[in-house]
Amino acid sequence: SRTRFNYTMMGDNVNLAARMESGANAWGTYAMCTEVTKRACEKHGERVIFRPLGRVVVMGRSQPVPVYEIAGLRESTPPATLDCINLFSRGLEHYYQRNWDAAAVCFNKSSQLEAHIPGETTGIGSNPSLIYLEIVRKLKMEPPPEAWSGVFVMHEK
Repeated sequence: SRTRFNYTMMGDNVNLAARMESGANAWGTYAMCTEVTKRACEKHGERVIFRPLGRVVVMGRSQPVPVYEIAGLRESTPPATLDCINLFSRGLEHYYQRNWDAAAVCFNKSSQLEAHIPGETTGIGSNPSLIYLEIVRKLKMEPPPEAWSGVFVMHEK
Protein backbone atom coordinates (compact mmCIF):
# COMPACT_ATOMS: atom_id res chain seq x y z
CA SER A 1 0.00 0.00 0.00
CA ARG A 2 1.13 3.57 -0.57
CA THR A 3 0.19 4.50 3.00
CA ARG A 4 2.17 1.78 4.70
CA PHE A 5 5.94 1.59 4.84
CA ASN A 6 8.39 -0.92 6.24
CA TYR A 7 11.52 0.58 7.79
CA THR A 8 14.67 -1.14 8.89
CA MET A 9 18.06 -0.05 10.08
CA MET A 10 21.03 -0.78 7.85
CA GLY A 11 24.71 0.00 7.75
CA ASP A 12 28.07 -0.77 9.27
CA ASN A 13 27.23 0.41 12.79
CA VAL A 14 24.04 -1.65 12.85
CA ASN A 15 25.97 -4.73 11.74
CA LEU A 16 28.63 -4.10 14.37
CA ALA A 17 25.97 -3.74 17.08
CA ALA A 18 24.47 -7.06 15.97
CA ARG A 19 27.93 -8.68 16.26
CA MET A 20 28.27 -7.30 19.80
CA GLU A 21 24.94 -8.86 20.71
CA SER A 22 25.83 -12.29 19.36
CA GLY A 23 29.43 -11.99 20.55
CA ALA A 24 28.32 -11.39 24.12
CA ASN A 25 26.84 -14.87 24.23
CA ALA A 26 30.04 -16.38 22.81
CA TRP A 27 32.14 -14.62 25.46
CA GLY A 28 29.82 -15.60 28.29
CA THR A 29 28.65 -12.07 29.06
CA TYR A 30 25.23 -10.48 29.02
CA ALA A 31 26.26 -7.24 27.31
CA MET A 32 29.20 -6.30 25.14
CA CYS A 33 30.06 -3.04 23.38
CA THR A 34 32.75 -1.43 21.27
CA GLU A 35 35.23 1.18 22.40
CA VAL A 36 33.19 3.88 20.64
CA THR A 37 30.17 3.09 22.82
CA LYS A 38 32.34 2.90 25.95
CA ARG A 39 33.85 6.33 25.28
CA ALA A 40 30.45 7.87 24.56
CA CYS A 41 29.15 6.48 27.85
CA GLU A 42 32.18 7.75 29.80
CA LYS A 43 31.50 11.30 28.59
CA HIS A 44 28.55 11.22 30.99
CA GLY A 45 30.52 10.02 34.00
CA GLU A 46 32.15 6.90 35.38
CA ARG A 47 29.07 5.18 36.70
CA VAL A 48 29.24 2.24 34.27
CA ILE A 49 32.01 -0.31 34.75
CA PHE A 50 33.53 -1.88 31.65
CA ARG A 51 35.82 -4.89 31.38
CA PRO A 52 38.18 -5.04 28.39
CA LEU A 53 37.70 -8.29 26.48
CA GLY A 54 40.36 -7.75 23.84
CA ARG A 55 40.51 -6.85 20.19
CA VAL A 56 38.14 -8.67 17.87
CA VAL A 57 37.68 -8.83 14.11
CA VAL A 58 33.98 -9.37 13.52
CA MET A 59 32.45 -10.91 10.41
CA GLY A 60 32.16 -8.36 7.66
CA ARG A 61 35.13 -6.29 8.87
CA SER A 62 38.86 -6.59 8.35
CA GLN A 63 40.11 -4.34 11.16
CA PRO A 64 40.04 -5.30 14.85
CA VAL A 65 37.66 -3.54 17.21
CA PRO A 66 38.37 -3.23 20.95
CA VAL A 67 35.43 -4.76 22.79
CA TYR A 68 34.25 -4.49 26.39
CA GLU A 69 31.85 -6.22 28.69
CA ILE A 70 29.37 -3.88 30.34
CA ALA A 71 30.01 -5.24 33.84
CA GLY A 72 27.56 -3.15 35.85
CA LEU A 73 26.97 0.10 37.67
CA ARG A 74 29.67 1.25 40.06
CA GLU A 75 27.32 1.59 43.03
CA SER A 76 26.00 -1.97 42.75
CA THR A 77 29.11 -3.86 41.64
CA PRO A 78 30.52 -6.13 44.35
CA PRO A 79 34.21 -5.78 45.29
CA ALA A 80 34.85 -9.34 44.06
CA THR A 81 33.73 -8.31 40.56
CA LEU A 82 36.09 -5.32 40.62
CA ASP A 83 38.92 -7.64 41.71
CA CYS A 84 37.97 -10.04 38.91
CA ILE A 85 38.14 -7.24 36.34
CA ASN A 86 41.55 -6.08 37.62
CA LEU A 87 42.99 -9.62 37.52
CA PHE A 88 41.48 -10.23 34.10
CA SER A 89 42.93 -6.95 32.76
CA ARG A 90 46.39 -7.95 34.01
CA GLY A 91 45.89 -11.33 32.33
CA LEU A 92 45.13 -9.56 29.05
CA GLU A 93 48.34 -7.53 29.36
CA HIS A 94 50.37 -10.73 29.81
CA TYR A 95 48.45 -12.32 26.93
CA TYR A 96 49.43 -9.53 24.53
CA GLN A 97 53.04 -9.81 25.74
CA ARG A 98 52.96 -13.58 25.00
CA ASN A 99 53.65 -14.36 28.65
CA TRP A 100 51.33 -17.38 28.66
CA ASP A 101 52.17 -18.60 32.17
CA ALA A 102 51.53 -15.23 33.82
CA ALA A 103 48.36 -14.77 31.76
CA ALA A 104 47.11 -18.21 32.84
CA VAL A 105 47.74 -17.40 36.51
CA CYS A 106 45.72 -14.17 36.24
CA PHE A 107 42.89 -15.76 34.25
CA ASN A 108 42.75 -18.68 36.68
CA LYS A 109 42.43 -16.28 39.63
CA SER A 110 39.86 -14.13 37.86
CA SER A 111 37.85 -17.25 36.92
CA GLN A 112 37.31 -17.88 40.64
CA LEU A 113 35.79 -14.39 41.02
CA GLU A 114 33.60 -14.36 37.91
CA ALA A 115 30.01 -13.30 38.55
CA HIS A 116 28.70 -15.69 35.89
CA ILE A 117 29.60 -19.35 36.33
CA PRO A 118 28.68 -22.01 33.75
CA GLY A 119 26.16 -24.41 35.22
CA GLU A 120 25.22 -21.95 37.97
CA THR A 121 24.21 -18.83 36.03
CA THR A 122 21.23 -19.15 33.70
CA GLY A 123 22.16 -18.88 30.05
CA ILE A 124 25.92 -18.87 30.61
CA GLY A 125 28.02 -21.60 28.98
CA SER A 126 31.38 -19.98 29.72
CA ASN A 127 32.89 -16.70 30.89
CA PRO A 128 35.74 -14.49 29.68
CA SER A 129 38.28 -15.91 32.16
CA LEU A 130 37.58 -19.50 31.13
CA ILE A 131 37.66 -18.60 27.44
CA TYR A 132 41.06 -16.92 27.77
CA LEU A 133 42.39 -19.80 29.87
CA GLU A 134 41.60 -22.10 26.95
CA ILE A 135 43.08 -19.70 24.38
CA VAL A 136 46.28 -19.34 26.44
CA ARG A 137 46.53 -23.12 26.85
CA LYS A 138 46.34 -23.59 23.08
CA LEU A 139 48.83 -20.78 22.38
CA LYS A 140 51.30 -22.23 24.85
CA MET A 141 51.10 -25.60 23.08
CA GLU A 142 51.29 -24.06 19.61
CA PRO A 143 52.89 -20.58 19.82
CA PRO A 144 51.60 -18.07 17.29
CA PRO A 145 53.76 -16.60 14.50
CA GLU A 146 55.89 -13.51 15.08
CA ALA A 147 53.30 -11.29 13.38
CA TRP A 148 50.63 -12.34 15.91
CA SER A 149 48.82 -9.33 17.39
CA GLY A 150 46.54 -11.06 19.87
CA VAL A 151 43.44 -10.27 17.82
CA PHE A 152 40.58 -12.74 18.09
CA VAL A 153 38.70 -13.39 14.84
CA MET A 154 34.97 -14.10 15.14
CA HIS A 155 33.93 -16.61 12.48
CA GLU A 156 30.22 -16.50 13.32
CA LYS A 157 27.66 -13.72 13.14
